[in-house]
Amino acid sequence: MKFEKENGIKIIKERHLDYIFDFHEGLISICVDGKWGFANELGNEVIPCKYDESCDFHEGLAAVLKNDKWGFIDRLGNKVIPCEYDFVEDFHEGLAAVTKDDKWGYINNTGELVIPCIYDWTDEFREGLAPVAINDIYGKPYKYGYIDKKGILMIPYKYDETNLFYENLGAVLKNGKWGFVDKLGNEVISCKYECVFDFHEGLAAVLKNDKWGFIDKSGSEVISCKYEECKDFNNGVAHVLKNSKWIY
Repeated sequence: MKFEKENGIKIIKERHLDYIFDFHEGLISICVDGKWGFANELGNEVIPCKYDESCDFHEGLAAVLKNDKWGFIDRLGNKVIPCEYDFVEDFHEGLAAVTKDDKWGYINNTGELVIPCIYDWTDEFREGLAPVAINDIYGKPYKYGYIDKKGILMIPYKYDETNLFYENLGAVLKNGKWGFVDKLGNEVISCKYECVFDFHEGLAAVLKNDKWGFIDKSGSEVISCKYEECKDFNNGVAHVLKNSKWIY
């Protein structure tokens, strides 16, 4: 197998692959004859294709599946965390969500279970907090809150949906409307929007009366809700759709 460049893009030569992902941390996940491994940027198979499935490297570790159980290997192919979990997510901020017996918890990069598997749903850590959800004993729909890296509940289970934190604010859904909370759980922007995007460059897109606009972190509508669609701000510019045409 060999990677060559055409117009600056790496392409594979001289070997048939069943499937291939993108490069992450200098390695690429490849599938040969139904088994997964990793190749480097030279096209050398540096981690043998012997796993039933594999994910990209994040923070130096990649999730791999063997005999219906998930674990993690390092960039040398060493098994760092045994394949003993029903499912796992990638590492973020030093922790990865894992599941056993239909309950989720978190491990650190040595495999220590630092937050027990007690949750019905989890997401990754971002800015020190992770959204989690539990079901009550009566089987009512999940309620969502946020925990810190010690597993301490920082924002109570009272929301119908939650997003990751961006720029110190997290989007939350309550009674069918979206708003934002800070890391102390204060609803700094009340739940009154039909949909919201996360904050980027100090602004968040919000949907009101089926039109999109942008608010700042105080909740002020700094760009009025008059667009059909929009994208996040990037380098001071956001694309918006008006009269079926994208502008910025």
